[in-house]
Amino acid sequence: MLGEVYEFVLKSLPVLKERASMIDFNGGRVGDYWIESDFGGVEGCVVGVDGGRNWVECRNFVLYVVDAEAVVFEGGGEKGSVKMFDVDVLYPHRHVEDRVASYSEILEGKAAYMAFREMDVDFSFMDGSLIGVLIRPPFRGYTLGLGFERDLESYIDEMANSWNMVLRDAFFSKRMLRNVVSAYRDAGGAAASFLESSEKLLVYKRLIDDYGSRLVFVSKTSRGCDYFKSFRSDISIFSEFTRKSGYSPPLHLEISNKVKWRFPVFNEYFRELKVTVFYARLEEHGPVLRFEVPGMVDEDRVEEILAQAATYSVSGYPYPLRKAHGDVKVSDDEAERVFRLVGFYEAERGREFLE
Repeated sequence: MLGEVYEFVLKSLPVLKERASMIDFNGGRVGDYWIESDFGGVEGCVVGVDGGRNWVECRNFVLYVVDAEAVVFEGGGEKGSVKMFDVDVLYPHRHVEDRVASYSEILEGKAAYMAFREMDVDFSFMDGSLIGVLIRPPFRGYTLGLGFERDLESYIDEMANSWNMVLRDAFFSKRMLRNVVSAYRDAGGAAASFLESSEKLLVYKRLIDDYGSRLVFVSKTSRGCDYFKSFRSDISIFSEFTRKSGYSPPLHLEISNKVKWRFPVFNEYFRELKVTVFYARLEEHGPVLRFEVPGMVDEDRVEEILAQAATYSVSGYPYPLRKAHGDVKVSDDEAERVFRLVGFYEAERGREFLE
């Protein structure tokens, strides 16, 4: 089969290249959206936060591995870290990809919160997109309905009133999982996803309330087109038509314009939340990165954030984030090793007949 695919690609090269070149952009006005700056150096205390995840799926269950780390740097050296992880069997094993992704985001949020609380941190640089974290649906293809969601409010109230316990547990919602799944039966997987998403939103609400614009999300890729309203992403346009270090004037986006569904909890809070977005190149010829900060941040604050990021820049990317990413990555081999360590040698994967 692959032989035919390769042959088709070789015959289609002119057409494929032509189609790619059709997505063009006049870069004449990009300079109006780019402020050149070398940012200078600022001695501060920053933390890089990232999470990892993987799982092994069998016919009857899923074994997952998730972790997160907040690595704190001060004065050019590593000051300490906060590490969190969990290994468990997914119960019930439905909506695997979304639920395990939410687990990783929960751990990242808790690690960041504890780094803020336990160390004198100026800024926390989080890998990824705040908007992406918030608008990820609690589950896809299933809806419990408003009546069922109201039945879950007592569990959600318990989480909100037990913040220190929520922070201490990898996933506080697990304490309630068996009761919820038993009560919802066929909809147990959707109910579990709803409950876990509620814990995630609680964690990020507390982060935003307590630490505000000290919370900075950094993305290496983005499909956002809020600046140029083009078929091409803003990040690709800034990457092509700028070279020197600098940043774009901040834009203030409202979450309600990005999501049309109802949040499972704190709906009014998150729909009214504004997020400041800007792009920056920390070093000349380095990569353009997308930054997101909760609230409405002005240019002075943007420059303060970028001065801290640039101080720890290695090849145009904040080193604390690079360090956290390297520490938390869970490869397929490592997930398989955990699977074997638990002793699930004979579990059927559902692919045996292909081998």
